[in-house]
Amino acid sequence: MPRIHPLVDSSNFVSLWELPDESWNDRWDRIVVDESVKDSLINYALLSLLTLRSSSGVAVPMHRMVLLEGPPGTGKTTLARGYAQKAASMIAAENQSTSIYVEVDCFSLSGELLGVTPRSVSKLLEETIPDLAKEADQIFLLFDEIETVATDRRSLSLEVNPVDVHRGTNAFLTGMDFVATELPNVLTIMTTNYPENLDSAVLSRVDIDHALGLPDRSAVRQIMFDTAGELAGLLQWEDDDGAADAAVDAAVGMDGRQIRKAMIEAAASDRQVALGRARLTWDLVAASLLRRRRTTDAR
Repeated sequence: MPRIHPLVDSSNFVSLWELPDESWNDRWDRIVVDESVKDSLINYALLSLLTLRSSSGVAVPMHRMVLLEGPPGTGKTTLARGYAQKAASMIAAENQSTSIYVEVDCFSLSGELLGVTPRSVSKLLEETIPDLAKEADQIFLLFDEIETVATDRRSLSLEVNPVDVHRGTNAFLTGMDFVATELPNVLTIMTTNYPENLDSAVLSRVDIDHALGLPDRSAVRQIMFDTAGELAGLLQWEDDDGAADAAVDAAVGMDGRQIRKAMIEAAASDRQVALGRARLTWDLVAASLLRRRRTTDAR
């Protein structure tokens, strides 16, 4: 559960947790991406929050901003949460420090009444986050679906888009510059499904940018066997490598969320399996994957 805090408990778009928290480990461990991506993210957190924490912002223009981009279902938000947990754990092991994770729901924030969004963004970045930064050694700040707040101003028409949208982007940029200059213990993580809709000034401030694509065959197999391992503790499971390979083939081209959902659907497709009286087979999984693929293709 998010921590109740007087600075954020009246907000409908901000949630807060204290880290490290071992229950968050699977958010890092079970998102399957190239290990070089994970290494890069962790190295950057250690570099920005430990080694270069007091460096000159002119000589080393570090904004402490990370962008995770990619299509829906590729694990961006979950990976961002796991990233905060992993980095908080490793930094705590170095210096016994404490961390706070702050998550901003950009859809709720951008849905504020006309004129309110820029003020809410400014208050968050120039008042709330600085106050929280006094309470912990590190702040991990996530803006989920950042394109809804920091929209590309060049693509906007004042005849169609209210000036509030422009001001929201301006407020975000001003606030992030303030955070970068005044709060060296804050690392900002942003996720987006549509990087082309992000303002270029936001992209220019990003230090680390990783695109998460659809899993390759090896990653698909890892995702499926991870889900199978979890289900095996609850359901009877058929262990058949040949059938498993066929199911993996059926899943190639799907995102990780779709694959895991299809395996849940497979377990629910047979009453006896659902009751724990029959085995869940890889054939059922393959059939579920093909149904889900046909449904997706038909949309």
